Amino acid sequence: MRLVNGSSASNGRVEVSYGGQWGTICDSYWADNDAKVVCKQLGYQDGVAQPNSHYGPGEGRHGVIKMYVVYI
Repeated sequence: MRLVNGSSASNGRVEVSYGGQWGTICDSYWADNDAKVVCKQLGYQDGVAQPNSHYGPGEGRHGVIKMYVVYI
């Protein structure tokens, strides 16, 4: 996982490597809780969702990858 196209290393569009290719997470139904989980995985303490392609459209397999976060 990585953040791209942000103004610093701590913000940007979420991309995931799958099958050796980077793809953008679809932001439909993306919420603050999802962003918090991803940001913690990347080593940050918190996260906030930015809807409507806030950091620009993805490249490659954008819009294809949907991420589901399971809360335990």
